[in-house]
Amino acid sequence: MVAAWQYLQYPEKITEEIARILTDEGKFIISFSNRAFWHKAPNIWTYSNEDERIDYVKKILTSNGFCKPRVLRKFTQKNSLLPFLNCDPFYCVIANKNNIFK
Repeated sequence: MVAAWQYLQYPEKITEEIARILTDEGKFIISFSNRAFWHKAPNIWTYSNEDERIDYVKKILTSNGFCKPRVLRKFTQKNSLLPFLNCDPFYCVIANKNNIFK
């Protein structure tokens, strides 16, 4: 799921259905950044900081039967020509349906 989680109104239901249709060794991969159409995102997303968003995604996954999710964080280099621009973060939350991480 790429750049979509931040717009889900009922992520619990979506996650429950994905868990239902995945194979036993299936992975659910969710990626997002700190960018969004803020007027379309639910309050839980707009009023959270980046760490709270990651915790929120992990909580929904584990409460719907996924094993402890891994989190990957990637930050781009600052632009030397425009140093006032912040790094653009990328987050990826990966959860398995069981304890085997292949």
